[in-house]
Amino acid sequence: MLEELSPEEFCAYWVPKIYGIEPGKGKKGYRKACLELLNYVTGYSKATCSNWIDYPDERKPPRILYRYLRLVHLEWLREEISPNTLKNFLDSLDKLN
Repeated sequence: MLEELSPEEFCAYWVPKIYGIEPGKGKKGYRKACLELLNYVTGYSKATCSNWIDYPDERKPPRILYRYLRLVHLEWLREEISPNTLKNFLDSLDKLN
């Protein structure tokens, strides 16, 4: 069975690698980076992603999202994407929009 991964756990692992911002209260830019990453990966709006982060016990994401985030996490690990490679990839996607 596939172990679930919460949005908070996903951000705690990938935001430092992609944006160079460590998690923690008061860390400038961490929340914004987390919302941007979740928006990109899930396709949900930043407002929806914000609810997951700000109210994790009250406004939980769909149950399937926890498994989806685990799959994305495992795929990125499997491909051994470096922070620069992933950042460049995200930048190139932004240019398409």
